[in-house]
Amino acid sequence: MPKYRYLNLKAFITAIDPLLVEEYFLSRVPQDQLIPCFRTMGMNFQYIKDLMVGLRDEKLKVKIGEELRQICDLSKAIDILVRVASANNIPMDKDETPQQLAMVLLLKHTRVFEHAWTLYCYRHSTTQVHEYCLPSKTTNMESVNIPAFTSQIRDFFVKQAKGDHCLVKEFEGQDETALMIIHGSYIKTVARWLADEVIIDTYRPAYEDVILYDKTKSVLKIKASRKDRQQYYKAFAECILNISDPIQNEQNSVYTLRPLEDKTFRWDGNERISSIEVLEAHLKLPGTTQSDVIVRSTDVRRTFEKDLGGLNFSSGRVVYVKFRFTLETNGGSETAVFVINPPSVSDLTKISHRDIIAEYLQKNGVLRV
Repeated sequence: MPKYRYLNLKAFITAIDPLLVEEYFLSRVPQDQLIPCFRTMGMNFQYIKDLMVGLRDEKLKVKIGEELRQICDLSKAIDILVRVASANNIPMDKDETPQQLAMVLLLKHTRVFEHAWTLYCYRHSTTQVHEYCLPSKTTNMESVNIPAFTSQIRDFFVKQAKGDHCLVKEFEGQDETALMIIHGSYIKTVARWLADEVIIDTYRPAYEDVILYDKTKSVLKIKASRKDRQQYYKAFAECILNISDPIQNEQNSVYTLRPLEDKTFRWDGNERISSIEVLEAHLKLPGTTQSDVIVRSTDVRRTFEKDLGGLNFSSGRVVYVKFRFTLETNGGSETAVFVINPPSVSDLTKISHRDIIAEYLQKNGVLRV
């Protein structure tokens, strides 16, 4: 689940055609719970506000609130909305607001909306993304493989005492396959007040994990907790890509910092990248004491040179670095800060201008694919 979420109902409703708002609420709210009134131009904000306050069905109220928050979240990722709409030949008006487009997708193209939400969760979830090079003889998702994948991970969750609820949604793009896995976790118990009495409630939380497979680069990207991620890697390789006995080793690495160690990385940038600095670095030094050195600075390379007696990236194995790239854009200079933690972790996917930076890292050997 993404880290979010604020919904300004008035701003949200006024950004959507009242007739479309009416279509949404008429499709969700039973006739006997609608507020009687004379409407000729759809539903406005005041009507929706009064309707939500007066809804007797709490479960329905929560469901509507969640859907509106999803639309609101997606409206902040117009590139995702345009991408999925274009891929499915859905017409878009140049004056259409992002909220309106997201609402249209939810009402008239539910699968496309779910695809957009999956991509949004991948980009905005607080869980780290792990990436693996995983070439395969097949790059197409076949429906016969999805049940096998679902069965394997459901069995895994049952053995982990996370319940047998497991829903897998698959979305096929031209160059990318996306999976949303919704599953349970360990049962939680909470004490809460009910009037003047303390009662005990138990519930099983639900989690949304995302898998993306880049069919062009043969890169598997997984956003999930450690144990679940390892199982997803195994199940995807075996059930989807037909790889028997998949293993994780250096050949699967997407990132490496060896170019910093062997001094082949170019620090001068290019016509679009005006400067490159390291804000933090973790080095594991050779020797009998197995020393670790973590340096934080506004410019780690300069700190090495001026303050640390010649220590540099060649002094040991570089475990991770935090980069700051300065890019020249039409709007002026912009900075992008991100971490590279080989072999599989980076938050590069979350930053602006990631394509420009990824191209530079690839040319300099840090990004292997």
